[in-house]
Amino acid sequence: EDWEETDPSLFEITEYGKISVKDFSAYYLGLKEWTVENVVIPEKIDGIVVKYIDGDFFKVNGRENIKNIKLPNTIEAIERAAFIDCRGLEKIQLPNRLTSIDWRAFYGCDKLTTVNYTGTKEEWEKITIGSENDELKNANIVYNYTSSN
Repeated sequence: EDWEETDPSLFEITEYGKISVKDFSAYYLGLKEWTVENVVIPEKIDGIVVKYIDGDFFKVNGRENIKNIKLPNTIEAIERAAFIDCRGLEKIQLPNRLTSIDWRAFYGCDKLTTVNYTGTKEEWEKITIGSENDELKNANIVYNYTSSN
């Protein structure tokens, strides 16, 4: 799918390449609501390559509105509970550079049916996947995914 890149100003990044939602506490407390359905994380923010999805990344008010997520090819790790309770999430695209998916990263993503993975089955099996990620493990994994599939 060719969705438009999500506005980079919605995110912030550390010098080490860890991305998080800007104004996280306002979303967490319900003062703001996330409304973007198709989230496309950019490869760079403020000139820094995005490598890690921060823990509790989308633990925000409105996360049930998210239906699709596309992570850039630069992502190496998804930290704990990053997409926890994104109950509307149906599809995610993961890059073959990914080496670890932490505890409960996809916990509560009950509608997750498709994982589009840009690598091979052998590469997928080398990813360290933490506990309580059954929603991810039970989804249909599409290997060698390209946006033209």
